[in-house]
Amino acid sequence: MDDREGDSLKPLWELRPDGELCSPRFGDRFYTGSGTEESRAVFIEGNHLQRRWGELRGGADFTIVEIGFGMGLNFALAAELWSRLQVRGRLCYCGVEGFPMERELLQKVHQNWVEELLPWSSFLLEQWPNGVSWSRGECRIELRLLTATVAEALLQLPAQVDCWFLDGFAPEKNRAAWSAELFREIGQRTVIGGTVATFTVAGEIRRRLQAEGFAVKKEVGFEKKRHRLEALKQHHWSLKEREERWENLLVEAFQQALSKGDLAAAEELLGEGVKPSAELLHLALRHGELAMLACLLEAGGDCNCLNSKGVPLLIEAVRRGDLSAEKLLLQQGASEELCDAKGRDAHQWRKLRQRGE
Repeated sequence: MDDREGDSLKPLWELRPDGELCSPRFGDRFYTGSGTEESRAVFIEGNHLQRRWGELRGGADFTIVEIGFGMGLNFALAAELWSRLQVRGRLCYCGVEGFPMERELLQKVHQNWVEELLPWSSFLLEQWPNGVSWSRGECRIELRLLTATVAEALLQLPAQVDCWFLDGFAPEKNRAAWSAELFREIGQRTVIGGTVATFTVAGEIRRRLQAEGFAVKKEVGFEKKRHRLEALKQHHWSLKEREERWENLLVEAFQQALSKGDLAAAEELLGEGVKPSAELLHLALRHGELAMLACLLEAGGDCNCLNSKGVPLLIEAVRRGDLSAEKLLLQQGASEELCDAKGRDAHQWRKLRQRGE
């Protein structure tokens, strides 16, 4: 869990008879049985931790931040691997959790954990909801738990992060846990070569990471899930560079949505902040996508905008004989007197079309 949204009238947690933990408030669930293997696949293998920890120099720190600490399963998996490899260094694990579970519920959930994780269950339960400190020789583990919303936790995150587990409820169920502000912090705090892993491959999440200097790829998901996401930090860009890259990614995605006639994707991109530019308005008209043209206009697009050759949108509709687009543009206030680069307005173009010129 990770933030304070959802239907507050519904219970936050519900432990079902089959041992599955779900959240009626957020309409989502935790895995408690096969969830161990899924978490290992998505977060441990997705961040290539066994290889990376085998390459660590003695005495080094390695920092993980998890958004959506939940029952602590991902921490237990990471701690078990770190201790089993006997890494000479300190694993600094920071978990963000907006709704820490009651100890009694956590204890019931942990009863379903696999045997090798039970020692870490004991450590968590003894200190819950405080952190954990463990050491064996030069192999050390420290857990810091931030019981706060993502927005509240942003300024408390470690300055340098090697690895991120993004394990909040799905973006469509809890938008605040996947905010633009979070991804800006991820971009600024992740070291070059650092990684992000998550179960969601939502387009916005991929674009947010790409805009922050990550190389992003979809990998085969676990069992019934088709995909999961891995990201590798390659660049640290300035704020201006990041904003320009984000805008370019939005435009590229909108162009792809136009080419596929995907209205739902187009509407989602407008919600993400794509600007209804003259380029996109004319592109929607050329593709004959009236619904997308209407969406762009509703989002503030200029019905009198010109293309790169100085042709107004209405004239382009007239030239194409697109009566539906003409009607839409006139309803939006498009001017019939606005001329193209050769001084011809919409009235003149209609006469030319009637004569077949």
